[in-house]
Order: sequence, then structure tokens, then C-alpha cells
Amino acid sequence: MKLLIVDDEELTRTGVISSIDWASLGISEVLQADDGVHGLETAQLHRPEIILCDVRMPRMDGITMLERLEKILPDTVPIFMSGYSDKEYLKAAIKLKAVNYIEKPFRLSEIEDAIREARDLYIKKVNSRHGETLHSMATASRLALQLTLPYSQDNSVIRQLSDELQFTMNSSTFFTAFIVKTELFLEASTPSMADLFQKFQDFLNPYHITCVYLEKKFQYMVYFLFSQTPPSRQILTHAGSFLMEHFAEFGRYSMARGDTVEY
Repeated sequence: MKLLIVDDEELTRTGVISSIDWASLGISEVLQADDGVHGLETAQLHRPEIILCDVRMPRMDGITMLERLEKILPDTVPIFMSGYSDKEYLKAAIKLKAVNYIEKPFRLSEIEDAIREARDLYIKKVNSRHGETLHSMATASRLALQLTLPYSQDNSVIRQLSDELQFTMNSSTFFTAFIVKTELFLEASTPSMADLFQKFQDFLNPYHITCVYLEKKFQYMVYFLFSQTPPSRQILTHAGSFLMEHFAEFGRYSMARGDTVEY
């Protein structure tokens, strides 16, 4: 794990860094920044799992910095340090789900205990998020399977699955299907397929397109793209090129794209 120390007092930063056995706490890399602005930049670049942060600093205080990081690094666990008994800062720290709030002057044992607690909390958060992701992907796969079946007037299952995924599915929803057939069985490559799907979804996000996918007989990958406006030919060409580029890594393949239709 990486830990970032953000404090405008150099003696505090160097003293903490040199006095703690970081490896025993599961920390492999310790980063530092001298104020909230540099802390924000460093955190965005290195994505630390734990941030040990002073509350009051020039240019940008610790509360503001972590509020901005919350959406970028939702699993990162903050620990606040402060030389002031300020209730308003303490309330803000609690709102940001800080694992601890340490008042200066502090004992090193306090920091070590807080880091252990932050480490355990980070692992729990990641495991929980991973479980949610697996559940969403399983639901998306079930939805994709329903979309490959002959159309029925009773589409309650499709509505139920799309609601569970918080997808908008109505008469203004447009679908386009891509089918990729590989020459190799992909059973052993399921994690790679899941990673590829996530990269594909990230690629589609700027175009406001959502995707679900399904593996059939381990040789066929079916991707359904849907949006609230018909995607342009150029966007679909880019999407096809993305899939072609990545499936080329698995060897020989063939790909087909269906017409865009309304739900």
C-alpha cells in the first residue's frame, strides 16, 4: 500500500517518515506533500490507499483537499492531524469518514494504530466494492442473455434487470449489437474478458453509451450498446476498432455488427 503525508511543517513530515517501521504496517511506499494543493496533485498521480493529512495548511486546507479527492479516490482512507481542538474541523473529518483524528503533539503509537485501522478499513472497502462489481456484471450478463432471445411482448424480465442496473430502458433507447467469434476457447481467459469489458465501457462513457456483454459457448462475445440517442456511424466505427484491436491479442477472430434499433 501507498501512504501520503500532507503537512506544511517539514519537521513533522520527516519526523514521522523516519520514525515508523512502515513495512510492519503493510506500507510499501511513503509519499509527501507540503500543502493541500501539492497533496491533491500527488494523490491524483500516485493514488495512495491512505492519506495522513494536516487539517490547517496554506493555499488549501486538508478538508477541502480530501473533499475534492473523494470522488476520484472513493476507497482511499483519510487520517487527520491537527494542532487545534477545533470542533468544526472535527465534524468535517467525520463527514469525510476519516478513520481517525489525531491532535498534535501526538505519539507515534497513535499514528501507527490509526494506520493499522485505516489499512483494515481500506481492505474491507475494496472487497465490498469488488463484490458489488461482480454482482453488477452477473446481472448485466443476464440482461444481455435476455436481449439475445426472440422478442416477447412480456419484457418484464428485461425491465427488472435494467432497473436493478439503474439503466434507462424505454421507447427512446437505441441498441446496437457487436458479435465477436474467436478461434480459441476463452474459458481460461474470463478475467481478461472482464477487464476488456471494463476498458470498453470506459471507452464508451464519453459518448454516453452503456454496454452489457455475454459470453456464449466460450467462443462468442456478444456486446450490446445502448443509448438515448442513435449513435453515429463514426462512433460505432470507433467502437468496432476498439474491439478489433483488443481481440487481435487473442489470435484469429471475426466480428459482425448489427443494425441500430429502438427498444
